[in-house]
Amino acid sequence: MLAANLSALPLIASGILTGGKKPVMVFDRLAHATLAFNKPVVAEECEVRTIGHNDLQALEDICRQNETVAYVCDGVYSMGGCAPIKELRELQERYGLFLYIDDAHGISLFGERGEGFARSQMPEGLEERTIIAASLGKGFGASGGMLMLGTSFQEEIFRRFALAHAFSASINVAAIGAALASEAIHRTPELGVRQRALAEYISLFDELVPTAQAGSRLPIRTVVVGDELAAIGAARVVLDAGYYASAIFFPTVAKGRAGLRICPTASHTAAEVREVAAAINRALKG
Repeated sequence: MLAANLSALPLIASGILTGGKKPVMVFDRLAHATLAFNKPVVAEECEVRTIGHNDLQALEDICRQNETVAYVCDGVYSMGGCAPIKELRELQERYGLFLYIDDAHGISLFGERGEGFARSQMPEGLEERTIIAASLGKGFGASGGMLMLGTSFQEEIFRRFALAHAFSASINVAAIGAALASEAIHRTPELGVRQRALAEYISLFDELVPTAQAGSRLPIRTVVVGDELAAIGAARVVLDAGYYASAIFFPTVAKGRAGLRICPTASHTAAEVREVAAAINRALKG
């Protein structure tokens, strides 16, 4: 995904994908590090602004004040939550907003063919003002990244000028085989079975452990502990019970909001979800 974003964002900043006019590039404050990392390079080409998380009013104000605007965000955020795709598309229709959405955490989990959180909400397809980046790791189960493009012109530009594409070596055969095998599964009823299993385990976890994301269809849950060392200690308790949970702390999350990051998968079982929930609750009790 780093390579995909590294390739895409400077090209958007150059204006070649926005009618020759360099955009004001607006980043969501919680955009993934692989997006935010590119701000200094992008700033060499165009104006860069950062707005509050999902702050649609701030984004609309910028659209009103500038002829060409590109918005950079996640589809599903790595610490939970998601982009308001419907509302962003309304701004796109109203102001010609260019959307660059990194949906690495949403791919495979949504859509009849696993097209992802963002793309599944665009049934009519993409067009010249939308690019979706996606991971072939995570839910897809292989490795690497990809870009969903809306026009042949975009494809030509990326094939000619995308940095990672121009300077990359050959993809290893194992990665190609894994991606092809996963793609085949995405075209069978097994994908729907696994999506429903995941939804069931997410719902079960929500019954057992309270989080701010409870009730969401997204699979990422963050259990707030507060203190960083206490969060690491809680992760140790869960690990001693036989389960791994990521301890998260500043700068990944705000100071004082350290905790555990939990990601149920379709390959878990209901018994495992109950056991890890019990371990988390023990850890929270100290």
